[in-house]
Amino acid sequence: MERLDRNELALSKAIARQPSCPEAVRWYVRLAHEDFPGRGNKICQHAMGKMILLGSEYILTMIDAMMSRGEKLPPHVLWLMCKEGFLQGAMDPNALHLMQRILDEEGAVAMYEVESTLLAAEAVECMEVVELLSLYISKCRAAQAVRLQQSVASSEGVEFPRRRI
Repeated sequence: MERLDRNELALSKAIARQPSCPEAVRWYVRLAHEDFPGRGNKICQHAMGKMILLGSEYILTMIDAMMSRGEKLPPHVLWLMCKEGFLQGAMDPNALHLMQRILDEEGAVAMYEVESTLLAAEAVECMEVVELLSLYISKCRAAQAVRLQQSVASSEGVEFPRRRI
């Protein structure tokens, strides 16, 4: 793994130590991508590790800013962070927005993970998450029903070769 140079480390530490301003976190993420082309994601991931260790409340803001810059982050890790947040009883509106963005990406989260998260949200009575996931699951099932109907309709009238036994 390639190490960060001194300026990149300084920027990473500046991102991680923002005490009270989510807009500063967004600005630093933009700065990392503009001033260090091709290295912004590595700088931000280093800062994210520091933010997790420091217990920063702006990590979801940073992830959202990185996704806005077009960065691909591992969705299962983000999904588990959001899940942990509402299981602890602290559902941040940014986490709900992030969960929606993850669901919008095709195949980012397996359906079994979505269903298990729905069951967990129902158990802790986090209605915002229950509503979001119920709507997502119903949309997926409707799309699957349409695909099945189309495949049945396209295969009608087609004769399959018969096999002798």
